[in-house]
Amino acid sequence: MSFYWTKDSYHNTVRSSVKWYIFISNDGTLYFQSVTRDDEGDYFCHVTVRDTKGNFQEGKRSEPIPLRVTEAGKL
Repeated sequence: MSFYWTKDSYHNTVRSSVKWYIFISNDGTLYFQSVTRDDEGDYFCHVTVRDTKGNFQEGKRSEPIPLRVTEAGKL
């Protein structure tokens, strides 16, 4: 089983190699060390599984998980 995250669409994969402050753990949990307005959006967790031939097949996708960023001290 493997996990990956997308933001707002299937084509926008979240990559910790691109944004140093994002980390995806082995169990698929997405962590942010800090956030900016650019991080705001709907995030989706995708799970892929191996078929009987060892190839990864699309598994399930989570419901959207919204991230909204406000200015410090304002709620």
